[in-house]
This record gives sequence, C-alpha cells and structure tokens, in this order.
Amino acid sequence: MPHYIKLPKGDDLKEVCEGFRQRWGFPQCGGAIDGSHIPIIAPEDNHAEYFNRKGWHSVLLQGVMDHRFCFTNIYAGWPGSVHDARVLRNFHVYSLAEKGELFPPANHAARRPGLSPSNLAVKRIL
Repeated sequence: MPHYIKLPKGDDLKEVCEGFRQRWGFPQCGGAIDGSHIPIIAPEDNHAEYFNRKGWHSVLLQGVMDHRFCFTNIYAGWPGSVHDARVLRNFHVYSLAEKGELFPPANHAARRPGLSPSNLAVKRIL
C-alpha cells in the first residue's frame, strides 16, 4: 500500500530544505511542526481529560508540513488537557531527532561538523 503522508528522505528532503530556504530564509529546515485541538463530543468516561485550556473538549493533532503546506507526518489522539510539549516528546519525529536519525547523514544539511540539525531543531522548539 502506498504511503502518501511520509517524512521526506533523500532528494525529497533536499527539495524540502531548499524550499524552506528559498521561501522563508530557513536553512536546514526539513519541515514545520505544530499542533491543533480537534473538537469532539465529550466522552462519557474520563471527559475531564479531554477538556482543554481553551474551555472545550478536544483531542490533539500534531503535524509536520513541508514547504508546500503538505503534511509529511501526523500524530493525533492525545486528550485535549495534555500539554503540547508532552505530545511532542511522545511524537515519533521527536524520537528520531533525539537519536540523530531525523536527517540522515547523507543529507547535505547534516554535513557540517559538530552540528546535528535534527537535534538542534527539536531542542529549539522546547
């Protein structure tokens, strides 16, 4: 089965990095990450966990987008009361970055000695 939403690799990653550099002047950027509350009808069990800081019930969606505003990764389902940083720390993309595997070493953006772009990007968010 083909995957339509996937993190860029190889030449696709180079294209995304170049797109962010050209459009917004962000060098070595492989995607933009953010979260959003998706409204839900309160579940009968544990409804307080889904009550968010904005005053309504939700689940959280965290996504990564490329320079063309297309999703490259989506993570959803945490109750609305959970802090964004906790969702990020449990996001597969975060664990890849922590292990230094978000941007593979073959990528031109990761070749500068002493700099791991994937780790640097995640640390700046938090």
